[in-house]
Amino acid sequence: MARCCLQCFDDFVLREQIRSRKDVGDCGFCGAHGVEVLECRELEGYFEPFLELYESVPNGTAGTTVPMNQCLPLWQRLQQDWKLFSARAGGQERAILADVFGAGTGHAGYPSSADAYVRNPVLVVGGQTAEAAGMRAAWDALCRELKEENRFFPQKMQDEDKQKRLLACVARVVPSKSVMWRTRVSNQGRLPPRKMGRPPAKSARSGRANPVGIPYLYLASDKETAVAEVRPSRGVHLTVGRFVTTADLRLADLTRFSPFQILLADADHFAELVKYFSYLEVVGAELGEPVQDDDAHLDYLPTQYLCEMIKSLGYEGVAYRSALGSGHNVALFGMDGIKCTSTTLVKVTSAVFDFEQT
Repeated sequence: MARCCLQCFDDFVLREQIRSRKDVGDCGFCGAHGVEVLECRELEGYFEPFLELYESVPNGTAGTTVPMNQCLPLWQRLQQDWKLFSARAGGQERAILADVFGAGTGHAGYPSSADAYVRNPVLVVGGQTAEAAGMRAAWDALCRELKEENRFFPQKMQDEDKQKRLLACVARVVPSKSVMWRTRVSNQGRLPPRKMGRPPAKSARSGRANPVGIPYLYLASDKETAVAEVRPSRGVHLTVGRFVTTADLRLADLTRFSPFQILLADADHFAELVKYFSYLEVVGAELGEPVQDDDAHLDYLPTQYLCEMIKSLGYEGVAYRSALGSGHNVALFGMDGIKCTSTTLVKVTSAVFDFEQT
């Protein structure tokens, strides 16, 4: 039986699982050489729960009232709905899934093979479920209310239990001795490590994650992103601080998403919670969305609300995508478990901007 490799997949959880095996060889599907590989059947436990989301269509699309655009072979349906396979595996998705399931799934009422035609009673147009669409609508309504109607006692509350369960699926522990970075403008010279922490409460302006007067520590995953986040102009001097975690930190990670995160965190409720998968992507994107300075005090309200909820659930911080750098950002709610160990003075020598006509 041929082995697949991490380059066959776009899904980061599958790639990490294959990488963790540390078995290097040649891929029998995409043709990659000297890469991490594993037997396809070892992925059966990852793909099998998806079968609960689909209904078999006997004899393909013949004699059925199901719309043609909803009837696809199982391998094609999985790729269209979840984007699990990479472009490098193009044309080999069916062969990989056939090896995953071998002679068949062995479950009565479920698709019997990679070629079985199925319809998805869960997903709707655009890969969004009715449940996720409803949660997105509730989020949009809450955002409007926070900006325009009620700030401290909103009436359009979301399902907090559902939020808690979904956030638990994307929880990530940053281990002790991990390195992160922070930048401050310092044209008067290099700032010492003790000056690189979060600002005093009375000086804390409203931010993407923090309300005014409640300071958080904003960090980045790499130096380049930390510099980009202060939006410096050419000639400006910056102090770049190197931070090291002194304890494990539990974050809500909204930087990337995989349906397998739900499977690994709450397998018993996978079929229920995966329906809200696209909602997580929406709020994760909004947390990293750039805003105009003139509207920041209002546009930041929904993400501040989200971060306060995450803090109330016991997380030490939240990770989110950077709109300015190639890495990601982290907002820590406190200073416990992290320390600035050194600083470096740098000068911005160039700033590049891409633009388009609107």
